[in-house]
Amino acid sequence: MVQKVLAVVPNNLKKGPVIVTSAKTPFRSLTYGTLWRSIADKAGIPKEIMNRDSRAGAATEATDANVPLESARQALQHSNTQTTARYSRNAGEKTAEVAKARVAARSKNKP
Repeated sequence: MVQKVLAVVPNNLKKGPVIVTSAKTPFRSLTYGTLWRSIADKAGIPKEIMNRDSRAGAATEATDANVPLESARQALQHSNTQTTARYSRNAGEKTAEVAKARVAARSKNKP
């Protein structure tokens, strides 16, 4: 049924993937979260780690690896880079790194 509905939606209005159940119906948010937690428990993932942490983790790993913010934005399907920057953790460390690089560059450029 989901495939039939999606077939009539114009391509320019389709946004991102749709996760469906084995019955081919879209997962409801609560159903997905419950299933994810069940799998996470079996995998030994601590209770304080939530599914939403995976997106922030992806943004953080990308920016830590010096992936351009625009590329990370596209991969995470954010509408703007400000959102991607918010998802990226370790902002304090990254800001300190920029500050150190600026100081080092000033020292090199002194006559």
